[in-house]
Amino acid sequence: HWELRVEIWDAGGIISDDMIGFTSIDLEDRYYGNPYMTSTRVLETYKKAVELKKASLEAIDLSKNADKAREMDKVKAEIDEIARMLNSIKAKGQHKIPVEFRELVHPDKKQSQGIVEMWAEVFPSEEAAKHPVQTVKPPSREEYEIRLVLWETRDVKIPNGTSV
Repeated sequence: HWELRVEIWDAGGIISDDMIGFTSIDLEDRYYGNPYMTSTRVLETYKKAVELKKASLEAIDLSKNADKAREMDKVKAEIDEIARMLNSIKAKGQHKIPVEFRELVHPDKKQSQGIVEMWAEVFPSEEAAKHPVQTVKPPSREEYEIRLVLWETRDVKIPNGTSV
């Protein structure tokens, strides 16, 4: 069971940091349940099997065996078709990042503590090496001016001791 627990913390505490909330993702389900990854793995496994068959046929002298030569042509065509399908699946999958909104929960609180917008991608080691790790940075600070109009107040004390 591969569980990823994402915790969001408030780092502004004087004594200690406070956990805002967390969300958990089952990476095993995500990896094996992802149709893109599953179809890609199936095709790559199938391609390896066909390439092994091709290698065994190459060991035979095809000039003396017409049936084996026809079989080799079929195997080459099959490998080309598998490669085309893999490229098609990968091209479709590369541009879709599955952004999701996950609820933050806190063990001591009954209500949701907010929502985090995120994505988690699971790659085999060889594929992960192709994608550099990215540093997450907070957004730059922006200044705002807030203007407020109060139409009515009740029992508000003003500095001179009277109330409005």
